[in-house]
Amino acid sequence: MPFSPTPPQNLPADFRGQEPGSWAAHTMQDRLPRIIETVLRDGEFDETARARLLALQNSLPQGQIRGFNDPAAPDNAAWAGYVQPWLDSSWLTANWFFAECYFYRRLLAATGYYAPGPGEHIDPFAPQKEGGLRQAPAWLARLAAALNRVVPGRFDQQQFDFWLQTALWGNQADLSIWQAGDQNQPLHAASSSASHLLADDRSPLANLFKRLPLKRIDIILDNAGIELSGDLLLADYLLTTGAADEIVLHAKAHPTFVSDALTSDILKTIRFLTRQQSAAVSAAGERLGNWVSAGQMLLRSHFYWNAPLWFWQLDRALAAELSQSQLIISKGDANYRRIAGDFHWPAGKPFGDIAAYSPAPLLALRTLKSELVLGVDPATLARLDQQDPTWRTNGHYGLIQLAA
Repeated sequence: MPFSPTPPQNLPADFRGQEPGSWAAHTMQDRLPRIIETVLRDGEFDETARARLLALQNSLPQGQIRGFNDPAAPDNAAWAGYVQPWLDSSWLTANWFFAECYFYRRLLAATGYYAPGPGEHIDPFAPQKEGGLRQAPAWLARLAAALNRVVPGRFDQQQFDFWLQTALWGNQADLSIWQAGDQNQPLHAASSSASHLLADDRSPLANLFKRLPLKRIDIILDNAGIELSGDLLLADYLLTTGAADEIVLHAKAHPTFVSDALTSDILKTIRFLTRQQSAAVSAAGERLGNWVSAGQMLLRSHFYWNAPLWFWQLDRALAAELSQSQLIISKGDANYRRIAGDFHWPAGKPFGDIAAYSPAPLLALRTLKSELVLGVDPATLARLDQQDPTWRTNGHYGLIQLAA
């Protein structure tokens, strides 16, 4: 049956960079210019590309949204349509989700990612991704004992909860906010994570796992590096224990949001895992490579994941594919914004009400790095607003939310 969603009704105002003191304003005014500085510092681009990057940086935050032509790019025509509604807007007055997606696409056009020449298919964020992966060995070593407890063919709910939380808190490793090795980057120990979990739908999620195996589980990936390592270990657990027959990993079609994972990052991370000193981690890497070779772990990329589109605007072919899933796991903040729409929803509105249109049961694993939040009760909101005014954006708090 074709995917014909009923999108959320009575949409409130959307987030925009013109809101004083907002995370969107901070992004447009400070974060995005710094990202270009880092790309210029770390990358080896010719003078033409560097001039285009500087021009993009100088247009922030007051410059006008304008069309761009990247004729060799597969998504060039699509972007001509995405930009059209915002041509009279500035970076600050355009919808924030659009503006961020547009920024990263303009950055790729500036570096010549799709153009024949020295920048062709060069990931401008590769040095930062590699730095993030270098932070992973100590974190991975701490997971060795848990890996050793996994028994092939035996699914254990408590172990699954552990790997689910590993995937959740790995979402704190976001290089668009913290550079690799930044001491301000939060990485929660298991002992402290419970008090920072603001919504926890693991109980209804467990009902989905009462009849195993699930034929297919899809994971919409977010960041490479530590987070992707945790996502892969979760996938390995589900396949090793027989909880899933097939895992499909959905990656971005091209670099975006600094650390977002590409299919090449998945393969690179699997090779990285096989080289770890921990025998348990190395063995997990070997298994992951075998799952890929056997066709039980499938790697997919799609330009939709790079587009400024809401989840209810899913590409038809992609929606048809996702509708075959028994569970979709969405990772990260930007994917959460895509699912809910980047609007000023009341924080107490249930996630399941907003995401009811999903083509399959949908689980969101997210640490908060933007003001949008759903499913948090008024008492918790009041407490957090008093105790930690930056709780919505500092990456310290997490959500496990299910729409089924």
